[in-house]
Amino acid sequence: MKIKWFYWSVCYALIAFLDFSAGVFFVFSNNLVDKIIFPLDYQYQPGIISYMIGGIIAIAPDFDILYMYIKEGRIYANHHQFLTHRPTIILPLAWVFGLLIGGHFWAITALCCLAWHYQHDNEIDWFWPVSQKYYSPEKSLTEEQKFEKWLAENWLVPNPRAVVEIFTGCLFLMIVAVGIGHWRVGAAFVIAIWLGAILLWSQPEK
Repeated sequence: MKIKWFYWSVCYALIAFLDFSAGVFFVFSNNLVDKIIFPLDYQYQPGIISYMIGGIIAIAPDFDILYMYIKEGRIYANHHQFLTHRPTIILPLAWVFGLLIGGHFWAITALCCLAWHYQHDNEIDWFWPVSQKYYSPEKSLTEEQKFEKWLAENWLVPNPRAVVEIFTGCLFLMIVAVGIGHWRVGAAFVIAIWLGAILLWSQPEK
């Protein structure tokens, strides 16, 4: 089944939503923790840009799919085997760069965002290169066909996984929105996300 670009884009936006929301939440929660631990010395106050950066960091490992599409216009490999999905390399680098660029707050936040992403993914080799535990139950299909089949089964139609992930992402966003005094903005995002999902699921042709 060939999924149209529009539906693929909407699906991927919904897939990335939970990771993005978690990144926003980590900026908010880590800031609260720092204020409690360092009440006198801590002066950092995250703004909208900081929350956006947290969300982008949390979805950054999946930019490898964008790279594949720019390079060849299709998915030609299991993107979980790309360097961006190697925790043994990316997590230490994220800690170091976060520490150098933004101090301990961004070092911890980047680590939390990326660790969340890897935990959320289904197939991650946490101990590469020591281990190489990957499997594919559908070896006869190409990587592009596997990905489209996964989208069709998990996101093009309503199912418990999609509903739980969207609900959790909305919960993260609302906690942050209420915490920073912009609950109306958070509510608008939540409504927009659910409307997008409902419109996608209601389309007879994908």
